[in-house]
Amino acid sequence: MKPSVATLPSQAASTSSASTPLGRLAKGGPSLFSGSVRPAAVSAAALSAVLLSGRVARVARVARRPRGLKAQAAAASLILDDGWDDEPEANEQVPLSKRAPLLIDGRIIIPPKSFRVTSPATGSLVGVAPDASADMIEAAVTAAHRAAPGWAQLRHTERASVLMSCADTLRSNLEALATLQTNESGRPISETRIEVMVAAATFENAARFLDINQEKVISEDEEKKVVVRRTPLGVVAVIAPWNAPIVLGWKPTATALACGNAVVLKPAPQTPLTTLRIGELLRPILPRGVLNVVVGSDAVSLRPGEILTNHDLVRKVVFTGSTAIGSKVMEACANNFKRVLLELGGNDPAIVREDADIEKTAEGLFKGAFFNNGQTCCAAKRIYVQEKIYDAFVEAFCKRARMAVLGNGLSATTELGPLASAVQLKHVTELVEDARRKGGRVLCGGGATAGPPGDVSSNTGLFYLPTIVVDVAEGTRIVDEEQFGPVVPVMPYKDDEEAILRANSTKYGLGASIWSENLEKANEIANRLKAGTVWVNKHCEFIRNAPFGGIDSSGIGRAGDLGDQDLSQYTEIRTLCLAKVPPKLPPAIASLKRCPEVHLEERARSMLQRLFRRIRPTEWHQLEQGAEDLSCCRD
Repeated sequence: MKPSVATLPSQAASTSSASTPLGRLAKGGPSLFSGSVRPAAVSAAALSAVLLSGRVARVARVARRPRGLKAQAAAASLILDDGWDDEPEANEQVPLSKRAPLLIDGRIIIPPKSFRVTSPATGSLVGVAPDASADMIEAAVTAAHRAAPGWAQLRHTERASVLMSCADTLRSNLEALATLQTNESGRPISETRIEVMVAAATFENAARFLDINQEKVISEDEEKKVVVRRTPLGVVAVIAPWNAPIVLGWKPTATALACGNAVVLKPAPQTPLTTLRIGELLRPILPRGVLNVVVGSDAVSLRPGEILTNHDLVRKVVFTGSTAIGSKVMEACANNFKRVLLELGGNDPAIVREDADIEKTAEGLFKGAFFNNGQTCCAAKRIYVQEKIYDAFVEAFCKRARMAVLGNGLSATTELGPLASAVQLKHVTELVEDARRKGGRVLCGGGATAGPPGDVSSNTGLFYLPTIVVDVAEGTRIVDEEQFGPVVPVMPYKDDEEAILRANSTKYGLGASIWSENLEKANEIANRLKAGTVWVNKHCEFIRNAPFGGIDSSGIGRAGDLGDQDLSQYTEIRTLCLAKVPPKLPPAIASLKRCPEVHLEERARSMLQRLFRRIRPTEWHQLEQGAEDLSCCRD
């Protein structure tokens, strides 16, 4: 029996998670989570035999067709493909288990239109994503707006219980979600597992620490009490990128929910399937409309992200992506004064001092520069090495890069998977070729490969060897721009002052690192680097419960500390000057207060006198006699 699905705007039957197209996958049938054959990964050195001399491979990719291009353009030497594909052909039979749904107002929605998502490693179909219409996105925002007041009015403990259940659900589906994410993004499964674990931990810790019901007392006297209280914003739109969709989509979503907001989450169309699946898993846990997950084609006049950023009911936009798009998001949000949290591009410098341990630094910077194939906002993108150790470091760095293991991300030994799309491949290739034209030398890597030798399934042409470029300087694109790929320039410097000056000479300011055995000096230099996060002898290491964000063109706002920064980002602060209300007395005492005060005093005095007369009769007689004598004297 086919699962029932809802359509908009007509009536829709809500279904349980187990009966939905993706929910049935846990029962063991063909699914988005089914891992393909796990090919053996191979080292970058072995791949050099099939290096295409810096030119992009012209590879036929039947299952991964370019989107939005004319037929004649598809025959060009470079397939211009942004990582997601056209709507399935009318005669193409796509299993229902491969069709991902939207989540709108607590209902599973499979719209008439869809688009294919294929693996950047193999080119095979991973799943079919729903193409939400403008009306569907409007319905999602309206549903969130309708659900927000009820969710905000819950006690902290009630919201926390719901979010704890969300964390448990993510952990119980860890392997399936990590596999799906690896299939659609190409990232090694060791990294996508971490993504799921971080998302689950955020749900749990946000539930524990983000209590918006706590108030801060500013001052208090007999007449008034001044307090600061927090209230949710309302509807928060989270626009997540394609490079780390689980962490960068669900981490802000969990935080916004913990602060009492309703959320509309929009993943990137290149990697939407895991986010859609998580939305489906969380649907039975969260109240209707509190969480909505939508995605749609960008090949329209008004893109889904533009609808959200321009919508009057959306009160905050959380965007992670390029600086160019972030600027447009900020401009759109300014029209009705939406609040924004922007994590944008970076061109992170790393400074290697002459006293650094060369081998350890080469290993550490390989991980810091090539993590997720360099497709990470805070990856090391410019390396400055003190000239006395420059040659030795470059040799050690290239040696480590040549040892890198490329392959399908499902292989346990894979270090680097493919680039996410031909758009990224084109960008990286252009930067390397520009460096060559301007006198730069490529010491290792420097081009794309059809795929790891011996792995006939991973032949999309999106594998790019880790590349190290020397003899370049500022003014070259590869130094000035964010590469967002497995390419990094290494440049010499004379002294610390020069290194600091060059490191800070950028419009970006997301991350930076300093490498040295002189920890006192390293800490001093770290404090002078212009970046939102600075590491000593590390790079691109995410720090739990620390605020993260950029300076200048790298973004606006800080988040991720599960404390003051997150509360400030996802709530409104109100100052209340309250009148001091007299305390209410218990009923028994309140009834006594209605008696005349003098009557109470007389009764008490009489009782004490009788008690004293009974206990100390002699003293009482003397007291009475003394009172009479005193009275006579007065007379």
